[in-house]
Amino acid sequence: MILLFFLINLLNPVNAQTYLSTHNHWTQYPYMAPYLSFQQTTPYWALYGSLNYSNFYSPTPWAASYGGAVINKPSLYIYTKQQKKFEIKFTPLTYSHILTSSPRLDHGTLKSTSNSLGVFKHKQSSYDSFFYDICGSEKFLQDTYGFCVDHEELIPSLVKILTNTGFKKTSIEDFVSHWNYKIPHSARHCVYPQTSQELEQEYPLQVLPKPSQLVRLWFLIIPEEYFKNPSPEIIKFKKQPALNWSSPFSESKANNDLSVFEWGVSFLQSDFKTSK
Repeated sequence: MILLFFLINLLNPVNAQTYLSTHNHWTQYPYMAPYLSFQQTTPYWALYGSLNYSNFYSPTPWAASYGGAVINKPSLYIYTKQQKKFEIKFTPLTYSHILTSSPRLDHGTLKSTSNSLGVFKHKQSSYDSFFYDICGSEKFLQDTYGFCVDHEELIPSLVKILTNTGFKKTSIEDFVSHWNYKIPHSARHCVYPQTSQELEQEYPLQVLPKPSQLVRLWFLIIPEEYFKNPSPEIIKFKKQPALNWSSPFSESKANNDLSVFEWGVSFLQSDFKTSK
């Protein structure tokens, strides 16, 4: 059966339609391929369970629906020495909109209690992290510092940065398990890391009580093909990084007091084809 699906895909190859889009990318994977080479409709089983969500295997479902130049998918990890109440408030500014979150925000605020294992409870449920989707503008992000790597080197390179930044093993495992399947296909990618210096201008995050550490690190990832024909609607990121990025978090480590670590992955909203 697996061999049959492989042959079907070989005869009916599917390239990434767009960098970001709202459609389900089920046809990119052998075990989710059409039964016949000429079949283009989604099979019935793709409409059930987790496969029903358009971003199950793609970076995001939101771009075409909500607009905005950048789509971000950050995750926050809260570390405390002992059980401690905390409050996180999100106040995205002019160009940004929070689209969804888990757990659900109450008027942009999350109130919860964390324990020493990095787990927090919210309304009778336990969470290892706080996850949200946000769309916004690239206007406030830096496009000078970064690096470019081959597709196979991308995840290992980002994992190395997260490790050196002080993210714990579980948060890095979450990163790998999520983004191993959602990076757009391309031979090479360019990465523009964004830290609090950029993020607080448009995506401010307030934590109470004030944490001893608040580490925010997002990676804006752009397939190299984009630079051949950049979108006229996107003001910045017309060229590859001019200077190599140097991490300002080399000495950051989660300590025993309240610490908040956030990683995020961002993509430009643009219609262009990438190579598989």
